[in-house]
Amino acid sequence: MGYKSPRIYTIVLATAYVDYVDSTTYYYGQPFSQAQATTTATTKAFIPKKGIIRVCSICVYHATLCSNESLAYSIRLNDTTDYAIETKALTLADGSSTLFSNSNLNIAVNAGDFIQIKLVTPAWATNPTAVRETATVLIECE
Repeated sequence: MGYKSPRIYTIVLATAYVDYVDSTTYYYGQPFSQAQATTTATTKAFIPKKGIIRVCSICVYHATLCSNESLAYSIRLNDTTDYAIETKALTLADGSSTLFSNSNLNIAVNAGDFIQIKLVTPAWATNPTAVRETATVLIECE
């Protein structure tokens, strides 16, 4: 029996620790050891196989107490188009995590395309520090 290609695959994007700055747009993808960047040049996660992005879940971990402002997340495709994931407040507890997710995506991608997570921070009253994020993107093959 021959190998059958899976119908679904995932791509994981992540960041090293970062201290958020007020009213800033950040991008991240791969490699995992890289902190979020304010430009898109070095944080690309490449798509290996044609398909449709169906789900994106982002877990945000932070080490310090922060104020209750909202973060806006999206997937950025090929450094041109943004697709909203979720906007909501970050949890107020030290050492906790907050999940941002969208399971109703329909983003067509081709092999060789690249994606990034785009994050827009608010003007914080108290900025979170030592933030680390992991995003999982589920892609259904065509």
